[in-house]
Amino acid sequence: MVSVDPCDHARRLVVHHGRRAHTVIAHEPPLQKLVDDHELLRERTEDYIATYFAGEVVGSWRKFLAMADIDMPEEVFQAMFAGEREPQQIADDDFQNAHMLRPTSWWRPDIPALRAVTTRIVIGIGEQSGGQLCERTSNALAAQLGVEPTRFPGGHIGFVEDPDGFATRLRAVLHEGN
Repeated sequence: MVSVDPCDHARRLVVHHGRRAHTVIAHEPPLQKLVDDHELLRERTEDYIATYFAGEVVGSWRKFLAMADIDMPEEVFQAMFAGEREPQQIADDDFQNAHMLRPTSWWRPDIPALRAVTTRIVIGIGEQSGGQLCERTSNALAAQLGVEPTRFPGGHIGFVEDPDGFATRLRAVLHEGN
């Protein structure tokens, strides 16, 4: 299987071409293999993927959000997932469930190789991601790399929720590394 995981691409960049990247930021990498309950998470991932491909899109999203420890008001959930879906959204969801979730969730980074690089590695976590799965996986990666996580505005998609605030924080983080 060929990895489509952006974390793996970043790892390859810093391990093999470290001089080309001064700083790499992994923002909430969902590396489930790094947390203690990874086998339960694997089962739950397989369950929501199967639910999705059984045609139960709303049920699949409910399972995904429950697994990810993301609380969402019902009216927001309904607006995001229960309405009519555009063809591009269907294609994106199909691709994510068929090709991206497993390799991204189950990829295990080469920690010794990452510790050995001179490239600065920043593990980003959204300020509003407290208690969520991606906070746990990000904290696990940061601990294994021996770095402190860096907080960014918003949640998992803070760059969409607050693009200006996220960009300001991103510039500051990049500047800190100079």
